[in-house]
Amino acid sequence: MNTHTANGLTTMHVTTSTKQRLSNLELLRILAMFFIVAHHSVVNSGIAEQFDIFHITPNMIFLQLWGMWGKTAINVFVLITGYFMCTSKLTWQRVAKIYLEAKFYKVIFFVVFLVAGYEKISLKSIFDLCFGYLRTINAGFVGSFLVLYLLIPFMNAWIEKLGRDLWKLVGLFLTIFTVTSTFFFNSNVFHYVFWYMTLYLTAAWFRLYPSKWTNDKKITGILFAVSVILAYCSVLAINFLVDFLHMDRSWMFSYYFVSDSNKFFAFW
Repeated sequence: MNTHTANGLTTMHVTTSTKQRLSNLELLRILAMFFIVAHHSVVNSGIAEQFDIFHITPNMIFLQLWGMWGKTAINVFVLITGYFMCTSKLTWQRVAKIYLEAKFYKVIFFVVFLVAGYEKISLKSIFDLCFGYLRTINAGFVGSFLVLYLLIPFMNAWIEKLGRDLWKLVGLFLTIFTVTSTFFFNSNVFHYVFWYMTLYLTAAWFRLYPSKWTNDKKITGILFAVSVILAYCSVLAINFLVDFLHMDRSWMFSYYFVSDSNKFFAFW
């Protein structure tokens, strides 16, 4: 009786914890989508072109800080994928579903822009509509993400083979893609597919081999707050330096530490 009760309580606790974790990740997805929209509303709307780095205004700073998290949000989506898929078996149905969903929205938007007069039917537009994802591998999220999905079975085999030595590979990749590209200005090492593979392996490490500090909400909360504050400060500091030194830089330079998914504060 006691054993049964204890098992029941344990099962209930695990189920509750799992549901809570899934709810938290779903909330994180929603926030990531919001940050991507905010990023595009600043970067791709024409607003950024109105910024004058040599005449900084409160409105400019607000918009910079508002739209700075788009690349971080992309990392969130890939990390969540790695967190779940590292213990799952990939099926062709799952790959086909993702591809067809992406293609569906691509066709819908093409038709809308065609009707609105922003798009024209041409050989190039038809080619992009049919094979755009193949053409934009390493230049766009969807194409690169689909390649990542095709690599999942191989990466999972890799993860299983490496075992706890996975951290060595993750550490090497993060050093190459994050540290050297950010602090040694080596942008040539960056590649979307390989970076997504790095994120996938990183998430797998945290999922399969959690440590005491990664499971401590207080520690992770403090690290998160410090990282966010430093990222905001990096934008403000670069604004000040560009203005003070009269450097010939565009406003985008202010986003240097979060300017792409592999930059230091976009990941850490």
